[in-house]
Amino acid sequence: MFIPASTLIAAGAIAIAGSPDRPQSHYAGLAAPFAAVGALGGMGTGTLIDEEWVVTAAHVADFLRLRGQTPIVFTLDDGREFTVDRVVIHPSWKPLEQQMAGRGADDLFSPGDIALLHLSEAVDGVAPMALGAFDAESSECTIVGIGAFLAEPDKGASQRDAMGMTRGVKHAGTNRIDREDAERQELVLSFTRPDDRSATPSEASAFVGDSGGPLLSQTASGWTVIGVIGSIDTAGDTLGAYGDETHATSISAVRAWIDEQIGE
Repeated sequence: MFIPASTLIAAGAIAIAGSPDRPQSHYAGLAAPFAAVGALGGMGTGTLIDEEWVVTAAHVADFLRLRGQTPIVFTLDDGREFTVDRVVIHPSWKPLEQQMAGRGADDLFSPGDIALLHLSEAVDGVAPMALGAFDAESSECTIVGIGAFLAEPDKGASQRDAMGMTRGVKHAGTNRIDREDAERQELVLSFTRPDDRSATPSEASAFVGDSGGPLLSQTASGWTVIGVIGSIDTAGDTLGAYGDETHATSISAVRAWIDEQIGE
């Protein structure tokens, strides 16, 4: 079952659903190395990929447009705020007005759920994150975002309860990429029970309001952004439960477009 767009977007920043075997502090500690990940407009998460550019989901930028929220502000862990002076949305993305008018119960967002935000001033003191590509031989990844935390994935949470959960603490967790959807240009990963042999040590999932958080892969040269989280397929009537699938726009699929926009 698809989380309705009004719920997915309005929830704001990414929220991690973690294993009950791990305390919230564990997932908060995992996020500490990722200073380039920040809060975006009070509604989502973005990642600094250049001194003047942030990557996020197109639906985040589009929703902020619908709300008339200008300027958009990107906020880092140290409290510094940077104003966005230009928004570039992938050409495959359909405006939310069109998507909402024709959306079916099981529809995901349109392909191209990725946007680039240009900052009015360069960020210093924080190293931008490098862009990378999914490697099928190294499927483990890390999800990072700023939002709520769900500690009972056996139960999940109703949409109403999820919307009311406290947000604002950066969390990170791990997962494995199950498959690459070439047609939709997405990476797909499912939330696995800790006793499953395929589960990662800090198994986690994007939760309601994932809003542009990064999907990261660790390589010999450091961490790279390989995806931008866009939507969630739920396994049942609750959110944040085992079996939920997270869909993320694949960076490698849109890399040429990104490089063209930021001039690399």
